[in-house]
Amino acid sequence: MKLLQKILITVLMALSLPLVAKAEDADVHPVTGLWDTAGVGDPPRFLIVDIGTCADDASKYCGEVIAAPEADDPDYFLTKLILFNLIDLGDGKFGKGKVWNPIDDNIYGGKMQLMDNGTLEVAGCIFGICQSQVWTRTPES
Repeated sequence: MKLLQKILITVLMALSLPLVAKAEDADVHPVTGLWDTAGVGDPPRFLIVDIGTCADDASKYCGEVIAAPEADDPDYFLTKLILFNLIDLGDGKFGKGKVWNPIDDNIYGGKMQLMDNGTLEVAGCIFGICQSQVWTRTPES
């Protein structure tokens, strides 16, 4: 059964590529690259997300989970989009997109803002009420 699961995951991963255009394939924007979501450890990370232009619309930004070093089941998260179709609104702000919350497995209205200290504030919103999380660049970026 485990072999069948691994084969299925490999096939699904191959079919889903490329979900996010890589930074080297597009104009580099300060928000593109690898980000650690809020978590534990040093650096504090739960998921590592690769942000770039969306594969189906290069005018928008998407974020794909590329690693889950602190997760009990990292394969569950790999290659999933966590940020969808965010529009660059200028001044480091992005909006009118969607955010997947892996904790409750729901998708919310999404926005994000590149902060002056180099962190990224990502928020999921419903009915105008938002919860945000601060992401930091991975040391590898």
